[in-house]
Amino acid sequence: MTGIHLQPLPPISTLPHPGPLFSWKAYCIENLLARTGWPTAWGSEPDWSLELTKYAPYIALNRVGLTARRLLEELGLAKFLNPVFGESLRSATEIAVALAAGKARLLSLDVEQEFLAELAVLEATILQSLDEAHAMVNRKWLLRHLAPTLTGRDRSLCEFEWLAHARSVDGLAEVRDCWERLTGNRP
Repeated sequence: MTGIHLQPLPPISTLPHPGPLFSWKAYCIENLLARTGWPTAWGSEPDWSLELTKYAPYIALNRVGLTARRLLEELGLAKFLNPVFGESLRSATEIAVALAAGKARLLSLDVEQEFLAELAVLEATILQSLDEAHAMVNRKWLLRHLAPTLTGRDRSLCEFEWLAHARSVDGLAEVRDCWERLTGNRP
């Protein structure tokens, strides 16, 4: 607990990386499922720009939360501090000095301004590239919230139907290509 050395979060505009799939170019694996398309039984595909914009405040707040949690971790405040076997116990003075060093950084974190800045970047990204925007959204939200909300179906039924749709279209080409490169076999 010496100094505060926060690295900024990577800019959203660098995601997803270009080129073939070697690792998930998405927030989570469900993003790749959703990229197989909107199941036809659910009706017209939603206006993704509009729908993703509705989730932008959640994404922005979560990114601000990451910054705040990293700062709290560096200050030793993110979770309970426990003595570590084999290490000397920290003195009250040592902890107080570390907290004093980080106090200005903690107090200067303008969470409202950070939120508005993240939100502006997200909204601009949604307008520039839906692929990039899809990579920023926790697709679990779209599977567990958006699909049931738009279709009126149960969450587990939405998951089942989206998986069935993905199988019916033979999955996502990028994933099939990755599988073939890694295994030498067609999926």
